[in-house]
Amino acid sequence: MRARRIDPDELLDRMKAVAAPYPTKAMAADLGKVYSTFDNELAGRGTSKLGLLTAVRMLALALDEEAPAESRRAAAGFMDHLCGLFDRVVFEVPRNIAPAYAELAEKFGRLSQEVGEALQTFGLHMADGKLAPKEAEALLAELDDVIRVTAMAKDVVRRAVK
Repeated sequence: MRARRIDPDELLDRMKAVAAPYPTKAMAADLGKVYSTFDNELAGRGTSKLGLLTAVRMLALALDEEAPAESRRAAAGFMDHLCGLFDRVVFEVPRNIAPAYAELAEKFGRLSQEVGEALQTFGLHMADGKLAPKEAEALLAELDDVIRVTAMAKDVVRRAVK
């Protein structure tokens, strides 16, 4: 496994960007923290450190629909960056889907799962730079699953049009 370079200063800067548009005193109160403590944690003053739990709670606040748009963008960017450090991706899953579209939401969930499995299979078999016949069969099977679930989602969309 290759060592990953994680810059703690960059992560802290990104968390500061999450907090910046949000009124800091309000965020501290929403986190159940004393303002001066929270301010010191964000600034990295003295021995104060921004803990993982606080950072996760900050992200939850910033991703709320009522949070400032810039906080939501910064939080999404932070999550994209963090996942990218580990060769992962993140995307927003729709919420508050009207019941009439629940089946379509389920198909999109299955589609994202199938695409993820196809990508994992691709990465696994391409690590050595060669694609053997058995590996190609496995990858083609995963891609067939993607196509099958895509067709199912398309069918649901067609039926939903009124």
